Amino acid sequence: MLLALFISCQNPLFTSSPSSKYDNEDKGHYFAENSRNNNTNSNLSWGPNSGLNVYAQAGIYITMAVNITNGAGVDDNVAFTMNSDTEWSCFWYNTSTPCDQENQINISPGGLAWPKYVIDVPEVINGSPLAFIKHNFQIIAKSSIDNEQVTYNFSLEVDEVFQTTYESNNINLSFDPGIKKRTTLTLRNTGNSPAQLVAKVVPLDDNGTPINGFTPDLSYQYEGWLVGVFNVHNLNGPSGNGIGVNSLVTFDVEIQPPDVTSGTTKVGVIAWSAYNPSDSVMVVINSTISWDRGGSLSIDGRCDGIKLLPFDSCNTTISVTNLGNYADSYELVVDAPDWLQTEISQNTFSISKGTTQEISPLTIKVNEMMPAFTQGFATVTLKLGTGEIIDSTIIELNVSQIVDWELRAVENSTDSQDNVSVLFTIRNVGNGNDGLQVSLHVDVSVDHGLVPPEFSEHGSETGAPRFFIIDEIQPGANFSFRSWMYIPENPEANGTITMTVDMQSALNPDIIFTNETKVDYLGISYRVDTIPENSFWLEIELYLANLWNQFNGIGFSVIITVIGSLILFQAVKHRQRKDAEWKARMTTPEPPEPEKPGQWMSKFNRGEKSQVPVIKSENANQVSADEFKEVFSSKSSPKPKKRNSKPSEGLLEAANTVFEHHEKAIENDLLDELANKLVKENEPHPAMELLTKKESVTGRTNRKEKYQKKKKTEGGNKKGKKVVKPVKVGIITPNSEKKEKVEKSTNDEEFDLDF
Repeated sequence: MLLALFISCQNPLFTSSPSSKYDNEDKGHYFAENSRNNNTNSNLSWGPNSGLNVYAQAGIYITMAVNITNGAGVDDNVAFTMNSDTEWSCFWYNTSTPCDQENQINISPGGLAWPKYVIDVPEVINGSPLAFIKHNFQIIAKSSIDNEQVTYNFSLEVDEVFQTTYESNNINLSFDPGIKKRTTLTLRNTGNSPAQLVAKVVPLDDNGTPINGFTPDLSYQYEGWLVGVFNVHNLNGPSGNGIGVNSLVTFDVEIQPPDVTSGTTKVGVIAWSAYNPSDSVMVVINSTISWDRGGSLSIDGRCDGIKLLPFDSCNTTISVTNLGNYADSYELVVDAPDWLQTEISQNTFSISKGTTQEISPLTIKVNEMMPAFTQGFATVTLKLGTGEIIDSTIIELNVSQIVDWELRAVENSTDSQDNVSVLFTIRNVGNGNDGLQVSLHVDVSVDHGLVPPEFSEHGSETGAPRFFIIDEIQPGANFSFRSWMYIPENPEANGTITMTVDMQSALNPDIIFTNETKVDYLGISYRVDTIPENSFWLEIELYLANLWNQFNGIGFSVIITVIGSLILFQAVKHRQRKDAEWKARMTTPEPPEPEKPGQWMSKFNRGEKSQVPVIKSENANQVSADEFKEVFSSKSSPKPKKRNSKPSEGLLEAANTVFEHHEKAIENDLLDELANKLVKENEPHPAMELLTKKESVTGRTNRKEKYQKKKKTEGGNKKGKKVVKPVKVGIITPNSEKKEKVEKSTNDEEFDLDF
C-alpha cells in the first residue's frame, strides 16, 4: 500500500511524489489484490497509521492531506468527513465546505486519493488553547459501494505561547505637592503556559514614547519625579514557579512628585513574560500635581455679642488654618461701620500646610458717642493671596449705655421781697434716655419750693412741690427748673439759711448733684434801720465781742484744762485717803463682839470685877452707899409689881411664832440688801487681794431647822408637867454708826477714781 501525508502550514498544499520503486511495487500489489477481490465489496485503506501528533503554531492555518487507496475492483466514490473535540474552524481544501460535511472523491480501482483539508489553529487568548494538550481529530472515509467506513485519527498540539496583559487601561493620578502616592496594577498571564512576568517603568514624552536616554527599569528619577516598582516578587509566582495560566498578579508603582505647586509627567509601566521579552504591554500613568488651596478662620469670641461703651474697645484673637495641600499666603479684611474702628497689625501672612496660626489680635473700638443699644457688625473675611474669598465670619457688638449728666448753669437771684431764686440748667451727656429725681430741702422753716419743668411728676397740690421726677430726657437735651425760698422775717439773731437741691439720675443713683445756696440774714436788732448810732461803749462792746470770737477757743481749752487738773488732783487725794484708811483698818484690832442681853448680869453673879477704869477726882464729893442707893431709888421708876401668875403656854407659843416670823423677815431683808450690793459692785475691793484665795467646792448643803421644841424637866417641877420658857429672838440691831460708815464707804467706792 502506498502511504503518504502532506502537511502545510499557512500554505495551500505541500506535494511530494513517491519514488518509482514504490510505484512498481504498488502496481504489482494492486493487481494481486484485484485478482483476489474481484467482487463488489469495498476495500479502502489509509496510507499512514492512526495516532499521528502534529505540533502547530497558534494563530495560523495548517493544511493537511492523508492518502487513501481503493483496493476494490470497481470505482468507489468515497465521502470524507472529519470530527474533532475542538471548536476550531476546518474546511476542505479549496472549498467552503466545513470538514464536518461530506467531501466526495472518486477513486478508481487500485487508485490513490489525497483528501486535503485546512484547520484554523486559533490564537492563544487568556491561556487557551493550552500548551501540552493534544486536540484529537478523526477523518472518516465512507465507501459508496457498501457504505463501509474506515477512519483515521490524529491530534494537534499547540506550541507554547508566552504573553501577558494589563487588567486596566491608562491611569490618571493627581498628587499633592511633594507627597508620594502608590497605585496598584494588575497583570494577567494570558499565555498558555505558566510563566514569570516582568514589569518596569520608563518616563514617556508627550507622544507616549520613552524619553531618550531612559530604558525600562525598576526605578528612575526625572525632573524631580521619583518613580519605582514595588512588590515585584509577586510577579514570579508562588515559590518562583511562575504565574499560572490566565491567573492574575498585582504589583505597586510609587510616584513622588517634586515639592512644587504644578507639574505633569507620564510614566510608562511596561510588562512582559520573562520567556518572551519581545511581546510586551504598557500602561501609562498620567501624573499631575494639583494645588488645592483652602483655609478657615476662627475667633475666640471675646468680642462677639458683648456690649461696649462709647470710646471703649475690645481685643479678639483670630486663628487661621491652612486647609490646602501646600503652604499658602492669606489676607484678612475687616469690614465694619464707620463708628466701629477696627485695627489689626498683620493682615497678610503665610501658613504652612495643615497648620493653624494665631494672628495678632483684632482691636474693635466704638469711636463715636453712639446711641445706647446700637447694634453693629464687623465682618472678617479670609482671602487667598490671589484675592479669592475662602471664609468669613461676623462679630456682633452692641453699644452699652452711658449714664452721665452735666450741670450747665446755676443762676442765683434775690428780688425785692427777699425771695431767693436759683435757676438750674442740666444736660444729659450720656448716650441714652434717662430721668432725674430732684428734691429740695431748706434748713429753716420758711416758705420754699420747686418750679419743675413740664411733663414732670410731683404730686403736689399746693403748687410748691419739693420733689419731682422727670423721665425720658434724650441724649444732648437740656432742661431747666427753679428752686426758691423766702428769707426769714424779723429773726431775733443773725443766721444763715441753706437751700439744698439734690439732683439724682434715675438709671444710676450714684450720680448725684448737690447744690447748696447759703444766704446770710440779720436779726431784727442788727438791721440797718434798728442799729444804734456809733458810741464809745458800742465800740468797746464790738471790740470785746470780736476778741471773744477770735480767742474763745483758746479760753475754752484753758478752762477745760484747769477743770481737768482739779479733778485729777482731787482724785489723787481721794485715792491717798482711801489707802490710808485701809492701812489703818488693817492695823487696828477687831472690836469685841457686842454684848448680848443678860450677859452683864452674869458678871455680877460670878463676882467678877469690872474692867472699866475708875477715874478718881480729888474734888469729887464723898457719898456713902446708903445715900447713893436712896438717891438712885428716888430717881428711878418704881418696880413693876410681880404678877401672881405666869403667861399661859399657848400665849408663849404664839409670841414665839410672831418673833420667828419677824426674825425671818428681817433676815431676808438683810440678805436682799447684801445681794444687791454685791451685784452692784462688779469689781472686788482692793482689800480682797490680801486674802488667801480658796477654791470653792460644790456640794450639797443640809439645812437645819431653826426652832425645835425640846422637852425639859426641872428638879423642882412636878413630873410630867411641861414648862415653856420664853425664846430669845436673835435680832441684833445693827450699829447705826457702823452702818453709816459702811454706806459712806460704799458711796465713796462708787466714785472711786483709779488713775
